[in-house]
Amino acid sequence: MLLSRLVVLALFAAVLAFSGYSQKAEKPLTKDALARIAAAKGRSSPVVLLTPSDLAGYSLEPLGDPCETAAPIVFGQTINGALTSTDCQLDDGSFADFYFFNGTATQQVSINMSSATFDTYLGLANESGTFTVEDDDGGGGTNSRIIANLPETGLYFIMANAFDPNTFGNYTLSLAGSTVCTYSLEPTSANIAGAGGTFTFNVVTQPGCSWSTSYDIYGFLSFVTSGGIGSGTVSYTVAPNNSGANRSAEIRVNNTRIFTVNQTFLTCTYSISPMSAQHGPDGLQTQFMMNTPEGCPWIASYSDYWLWTSNELKRGPGPVVYTVAANNGANRSGTITVAGHTFSVTQTGRNCTYSVSPTSLTISPAGTQNGQFTVETQAGCTWSFSGGFNYVYYPDGNSGGSGPGVKNFIVWPNNSFAPRNWIVQFYGTSYSNINFTQNGIPYRTQFDFWGDSKADLSIYRPSSGEWLLGDSSAPNALYRYAFGLATDIKVPADYNGDRTTDIAVFRPSDGTWYIYDRATGSYSATRFGADGDIPAPADFDGDGKADLAVFRPSNGLWYIQKSASGDVQITQFGKSGDQPVTADYDGDRKADLAIWRPELGQWWMLRSSDGVIWAGTFGVETDKAVPGDYTGDGKADVAVFRPSDGNWYILRSEDFSYYSFPFGIAGDIPIPADYDADGVIDAAVFRPSNSTWYLKRSGSSVLTVQFGLPGDFPAPSAYVR
Repeated sequence: MLLSRLVVLALFAAVLAFSGYSQKAEKPLTKDALARIAAAKGRSSPVVLLTPSDLAGYSLEPLGDPCETAAPIVFGQTINGALTSTDCQLDDGSFADFYFFNGTATQQVSINMSSATFDTYLGLANESGTFTVEDDDGGGGTNSRIIANLPETGLYFIMANAFDPNTFGNYTLSLAGSTVCTYSLEPTSANIAGAGGTFTFNVVTQPGCSWSTSYDIYGFLSFVTSGGIGSGTVSYTVAPNNSGANRSAEIRVNNTRIFTVNQTFLTCTYSISPMSAQHGPDGLQTQFMMNTPEGCPWIASYSDYWLWTSNELKRGPGPVVYTVAANNGANRSGTITVAGHTFSVTQTGRNCTYSVSPTSLTISPAGTQNGQFTVETQAGCTWSFSGGFNYVYYPDGNSGGSGPGVKNFIVWPNNSFAPRNWIVQFYGTSYSNINFTQNGIPYRTQFDFWGDSKADLSIYRPSSGEWLLGDSSAPNALYRYAFGLATDIKVPADYNGDRTTDIAVFRPSDGTWYIYDRATGSYSATRFGADGDIPAPADFDGDGKADLAVFRPSNGLWYIQKSASGDVQITQFGKSGDQPVTADYDGDRKADLAIWRPELGQWWMLRSSDGVIWAGTFGVETDKAVPGDYTGDGKADVAVFRPSDGNWYILRSEDFSYYSFPFGIAGDIPIPADYDADGVIDAAVFRPSNSTWYLKRSGSSVLTVQFGLPGDFPAPSAYVR
């Protein structure tokens, strides 16, 4: 039985293998005809092997029954088939289906057939019938399996068969196999001209087969495609050959296939055209030509700052692009050298003269938004400004101008304590310096809760125990913080040195200071003082932090806890009825001990810079003490607000002259502070009747803002006495 099955499979393979022939024939090629041909050839083997010559004179066209047809199957495919009575019936009475696939020499294949209704049987043959394999139960039980190494590349046929005659039913057939990869190059070499360039060749292989390239990295090849999967293209770049001799290199694919690159050498000659150029005084960009064969290298260089060209390596013929700056001075000449050739440039000049004003500037800490330089020169003469860009901004850009004109600039505010100096340079035919000086803010702005050096609108609302903070940089913003009791004394100040005012209260009942850290949402509590003390926090040691301090009217003693050292300073200065008015009166960046004696209209201060006591009479008993630097000289001025008529009286620290002005009405609460960050204290009042703030800003116009409710406590009035 087995022999007859192999004969049929071999015959089937031979018939299918040659079914592509279209020769004319007198009689059809049937199974009986195939048997007679085999007998005539004297072949006694039960496996009949046929060659194309055996089929001469026969036509394959009439064959159409199931014993002469096959379906394709590919690797990785599983087919769900069925044996029926219409399939090919073999001589032993069993039925079979046939399939074909393309295989590769040395490839290992695995064929599996299983069925739940019949005992399966498998066969495998190549297209010439010289290779046949069969299996009955290799897959376990009644299942079949063939595992074989294919002897050659070509067409193979599978017979899906039942072991027993006249048995039918469904079956599953699968084909798997390893990929066998072969590689070839198309072409295998290239002849490259001396100029080099980028070229390609092809790698031919089976789908899924990977490959990589290698080459001598110290040679003249570069940018070689590193590899791929399946057939692909290798791109490679060949450098120009200036070596004076022909050369060759190899690109290896998987180290088994070699692509050879042969390159001739370059013979380079150079010339330029034209040899010179003459230009007018205007700046321009133009070019001359470099004449040389493709691939020949050259570099251009220039002789003067006003005559510029790129010095990058270039190859082959092309333009030499150069730029000539505008010439405000006398006639001038320069050269560009390229590949040993000199290109001469001459340029006429305008012989410009210049003057610029101002040549020095002193700017306030707030900066300026409308600064302007004036330039005087002849028409067509160009100029520019540079430098100072850390502090100076040019609204119309950093470019200069031409002819008589102006240059607008803005100076940023100086939010530091220290003054700063810098230089802006004006350039016409040469550079000249413009010296800038800008004073620093002489103190840390009180009541600046957000660090922009501007005092903010801020209130404490006793009815709800809330602080309400505005933001000078964001007029519509409002921030709420619940902190303190209605009976607490409000003592906002910068206690941690971060340049922002902290929310804080002093509780007279037990002498405790409560300071709120908005960054972390936590607070600190420190006992320093007693009931009846007047809190007067200020920076007495110059470390940038407000120190806890109280004035005790009962004995005229000051108690100061220095933040820099932690030491407590106790000083006798004042008497009962005095009011503390701490400020920096001598400009040494340290707060001075000072008192206001209302019943006599007297001021007393102990200067920290030299220990000298200053005393003077300025104001009347009903006045409110509002010291601060109203003149911008870095020193606090003695000042009072007169509630009866809304007048302010300022005693200048510079020369002890005074001036006055009306700002406010009876019933207003004075709230002096620097609301515009110009380093000058602004007169300001809070009107409780309508909760309106009136700010007489020294750096701009009067600002009127409704902020708060009746009964609110304005924070900037915390130290008004």
